[in-house]
Amino acid sequence: MSVAKAVEPPVEATLTLGEILAAARGQSAAFADWLLRNDPPLHARLQAALAPGDTHSGRIREAVGAFVHAAGHEDWVRLVSAVRDGDNPGLAALHVMLDWALAADRLAADRAE
Repeated sequence: MSVAKAVEPPVEATLTLGEILAAARGQSAAFADWLLRNDPPLHARLQAALAPGDTHSGRIREAVGAFVHAAGHEDWVRLVSAVRDGDNPGLAALHVMLDWALAADRLAADRAE
């Protein structure tokens, strides 16, 4: 009589938020191309937000920094949900952070007018 051993499922690697943010920073150049294909309206907002001499990757890095320093609880919940549910956590994080930063910039501009 053979005794079957219980086989435990492999433990999935869990990324920390810092690792996801580092991956996002490393993908910022390719992100603009991905954004153009997957979310043209957000890409257009990114284009409009670029000052002369700015680059996509530079503006995206600024968005990441602004999000990390100023986003509220609900914004972080949105980011974590997108990272959890997305196929590519780094791209999902960048998408949420850029959308948030561009909306915050627009709100600040509206208030200044």
